[in-house]
Amino acid sequence: MSGYDIRQKIESSTANFWSESFGQIYPALKKLSNEGLVTMRELQPEGQRLRKEYRITPAGKVRLREWLAEPCGLQVRREELLLKLFFGDKAPKGAMRAAVEQRLAVAKRELESYGPIERELAAKMLTHPAAPYWQLTLEFGKAQAAATRAWCEQTLRELDKLEKAKTRDKGGRRDAR
Repeated sequence: MSGYDIRQKIESSTANFWSESFGQIYPALKKLSNEGLVTMRELQPEGQRLRKEYRITPAGKVRLREWLAEPCGLQVRREELLLKLFFGDKAPKGAMRAAVEQRLAVAKRELESYGPIERELAAKMLTHPAAPYWQLTLEFGKAQAAATRAWCEQTLRELDKLEKAKTRDKGGRRDAR
């Protein structure tokens, strides 16, 4: 595949949990080529632009298997919503509610997007040896989106309570922020 093909494949398979930009793909392909883990050939069909196609080598397959057996590294999670919520007492009225509502809408869209993926996977389950593994990653995404939806709904209830308590503590006076 070319770098473009790889990016397209990522968008149609792993993008819900792992995505790479062209700025990451092309340097990685060059490094893999330099290490002998992939080969590259240049093609230029008549009237078309130059295309570089990469193919994994036997050494690349060995390295892939080694990498799959290595322990997973922990990724530092970055959630802008949680950072903002952490400082929510300094936010303008309604800002935290709006941010959580926006994240809730995203979680609901994510859950809806998994339906077609699940149907496509069901069709491949009996014919593709990797399909059960794809199903496991899909289940993680569904569980995470469902948990996010539940957290957002609970957080919105808590924000309502905080707003009512703030209004009550100020004796009905409007917040002067």
